[in-house]
Amino acid sequence: MFQNWHLSQLRSRSDDQALPDEEIGLPLPAQSEDRWHDAFCQAARDWIGELGEEEVLLLGLRFRYKLSQREVARVFGIHEGNLARRTDKLQQRCLEEIGQRLEEQGWTGDDLNGFILTEMGALLLDDPRLTAEHLASLLGQRGKSLPT
Repeated sequence: MFQNWHLSQLRSRSDDQALPDEEIGLPLPAQSEDRWHDAFCQAARDWIGELGEEEVLLLGLRFRYKLSQREVARVFGIHEGNLARRTDKLQQRCLEEIGQRLEEQGWTGDDLNGFILTEMGALLLDDPRLTAEHLASLLGQRGKSLPT
């Protein structure tokens, strides 16, 4: 309310120029935010759908079960450094592929990677391939169980 009053006072002076909209700090319409959230969700679901079982297991152990890098490396039977490289590659692919989809749809906002990383956590936990039952099945196929 104060901002509107102040702008009215500034506009009432005939010698002053109007402020450009981008300097006023007007919020984006809600439908714009919904559009990008929906576009992100679709791109992310498509990306998750293309992942192999090993990548799904890696994401599930890290995000759903919040296992440390060391614990996940033990489950996979690999060195912790190799797991870190796999995780970094997976994250980079995520950012590139989802980011490209959003840019193709006209994303013009700042910090695309930050937006993706912020939104991704909740989507991962909701994905059917990352449910506790599916992850337990993937572990069982490897003859493994969650570390205790």
